[in-house]
Amino acid sequence: MESATEKGYKMISIPAKDGGVAPVPSGGEFITIPAQKTKDSDKMKATAEVIQCLIDGDNLKKTNDEMVYLAAKSDVRKQQVEENSAWAPWVDAVENAEGRTTDVGLEYEDISAQLSEDLQAALNKG
Repeated sequence: MESATEKGYKMISIPAKDGGVAPVPSGGEFITIPAQKTKDSDKMKATAEVIQCLIDGDNLKKTNDEMVYLAAKSDVRKQQVEENSAWAPWVDAVENAEGRTTDVGLEYEDISAQLSEDLQAALNKG
């Protein structure tokens, strides 16, 4: 990202057909919690503590910086942009993004699996 900026390249948001920024799908999962067959309150409490640690402002920023992600939380995103202006053009895209499951809800897992299988089959077709 910085090398492109240093060379004078710029980023523009994808325009929406009616003006403004088009809603683009947001990226991957940062935190997923597997369903537990038993409702163990100690495990659930520990899970909540781990998640809270991961999404705490300082930890979230460190993780996002390390993974070269623009944070989903606006206060952390603001810090990132203040520290590195190369992020600034991406803010509109992130703020207007929609979740990949917005339209399909819980069917996303099945749809994603089928798309992956079809893509692999197409790529491996001899």
